[in-house]
Amino acid sequence: MVGLCAEAGPVEVAALAVDGSKFEASASHHGVMRDGRRFGGARDVVLPSHRDGGQAQYLAAPVPEDGRDERLAEVLGWAREHLHEPLPVTELARRAMMSRRSFTRRFTAATGTTPHAWLRSLRLSRAEELLETTDLPVEEIARRVGYQSAAVLREQFVRRRGVPPSFYRRAFTTTP
Repeated sequence: MVGLCAEAGPVEVAALAVDGSKFEASASHHGVMRDGRRFGGARDVVLPSHRDGGQAQYLAAPVPEDGRDERLAEVLGWAREHLHEPLPVTELARRAMMSRRSFTRRFTAATGTTPHAWLRSLRLSRAEELLETTDLPVEEIARRVGYQSAAVLREQFVRRRGVPPSFYRRAFTTTP
């Protein structure tokens, strides 16, 4: 299997394991030299985050594991439909009819992450989906997923994927 190295181009991937939300890959190169710099092999490998048939590789935005917290589940569903809007925690808490502190505590207990981290993950997952399936400019994708500018999306995307959105999109573009 061949993966894409963010800085050094294609590298051969020797093994790939997906376990829930954890991703592990090992590359046949322990390091790749480019322009006199050494890169960390598997750490720099970027692979498409989908499986054949449209099945997601992992669940990017955790949801409550049981149905006991309907208010929270409703708010999470509403947030997914309104990613393009500013979604401060105070608004999410108001919609759940809770104080900000209670909402944050219950949210973290139910999802295992903070509201901010959940929203960021959801926005970036949606941006990945749009990059994979559309030709929309990065500026439009940023707007659709709730970032104030393409620059903010690029910064967050590089933190998550290690490559800019344009590089990620190229990994999904089929060439004749």
